[in-house]
Amino acid sequence: MGKTSLIENVFSLLGEREPSIRTYRIDINGTCNLSGFVSRFAAVVYGQGEPLTGPSTFPYPSEGVDPGYQLKEIFSYLEKKGQRCVIALDEFQQITEYPEKGVEALLRSYIQFLPNVSFIFSGSRRHLMIEMFSSPKRPFYQSTQPMSLLPIGEEKYYLFASSLFSKAGKELPEECFGYVYGGVMGHTRYVQCWLNKVYEFTEGTVTKETVRQALYSILLHEEDSFCSFERFLTSSQKNVLRAIACEGTVSEPYAVNFLRKYSLPATSTVRICIKTLVEKEFLVEYRGEYSVYNKFFMYWLRMRS
Repeated sequence: MGKTSLIENVFSLLGEREPSIRTYRIDINGTCNLSGFVSRFAAVVYGQGEPLTGPSTFPYPSEGVDPGYQLKEIFSYLEKKGQRCVIALDEFQQITEYPEKGVEALLRSYIQFLPNVSFIFSGSRRHLMIEMFSSPKRPFYQSTQPMSLLPIGEEKYYLFASSLFSKAGKELPEECFGYVYGGVMGHTRYVQCWLNKVYEFTEGTVTKETVRQALYSILLHEEDSFCSFERFLTSSQKNVLRAIACEGTVSEPYAVNFLRKYSLPATSTVRICIKTLVEKEFLVEYRGEYSVYNKFFMYWLRMRS
């Protein structure tokens, strides 16, 4: 929904209004262990700080040194510095995949004692983020104020998008925008991508045919990736995924009518399939409704059904 852009925008505004507050955004996507996390963390903090010398003043990660100790030194540095700062840890759920035990508890033990530092924890794998911060068994339980990003309102989004088309002498009819917006359920990433292709294909006024051609072009470009997605799925999982793709959203995936309509297997099998598809991020569940996570993949599945 544009969480990273939102964080960057907040940091930009904060810099204008409160220039004394330092801001750090640390994207830990792709890190595979605590050492990688510490390296990424240190690189950002060091890169935006004043020139420092020696390991005694700044614990830049080095081989053979315990990453837990290095992490403690980084937090000690921030605490001793005393300057107010905001740290955004983007794709925070990545730490759940680290092989080291107790990483969440380790981070929580340092973070809770930094009065001058505020933290933003953001992530795109919603079910993992909810588990991390909502389960009484987890160290970060009730340690934050949760916030879910909802789609940008259709009317506001249309005014924004149509103004950009107008600047280039192009017209975006509201009906065509609604087709795009509704087609991907207002998801910012897919609206942006689809409209970008529509913009490329349009000389004067956007038509529904232009919108469809733009979508087809995107699906054609992504076809190799989508084919590889399917190779990770069993036959039953593919059938369940295609059925949900055809429906758009499904609130009762175990209902007899739904199972019969798409000739799906027994309820127990569908239940296992959905659980696995959510865990693998092929499906997303929001407020009791299931939908395909990647909205263009959804259209590609429909096209092949």
